[in-house]
Amino acid sequence: MTLDRFLEDPPIWLFLVFFAAVWWFVLSILARASGWAVLAEPYGDQTRLEGSKRRFQSIQMGRSGGALTNFSGVISFTVTPFALEISTFFPFSLTMKPLVIPLSDFQGAESKMMFIMPAVDICAARAPEIVIRISAALAEWIGEAAGARLFPHSAT
Repeated sequence: MTLDRFLEDPPIWLFLVFFAAVWWFVLSILARASGWAVLAEPYGDQTRLEGSKRRFQSIQMGRSGGALTNFSGVISFTVTPFALEISTFFPFSLTMKPLVIPLSDFQGAESKMMFIMPAVDICAARAPEIVIRISAALAEWIGEAAGARLFPHSAT
């Protein structure tokens, strides 16, 4: 195959490799910009949890005082009496491994508004600079599934 022929009619695998590389790059940037990579350092190398699950959830996440990244409908939560697992669906899971955060590590819960809905901002003890904003209804479900009220349940 000559160079002229290659440039006129590139093989399909070349496009697939390019697309995969771009997708991986975008997901890596998303993991870093949202703070997921920071949380994954202390909370990412855990075994997966078996417990109450909620799929297709939305969160906002980012550095305290900065813009938050939206994860709309791509988050799964698993709750046990001792820990909370936050994970993403494929293909986001390629660069964002599941986070397993002990319930005792949650601190700094603060009521907020997420668009027009009451929300709760939570932080984990080993990465307090990262804020995770969840709906108040989801915070209440997490508390019920864990067997204890963990976060405030209404925005002020």
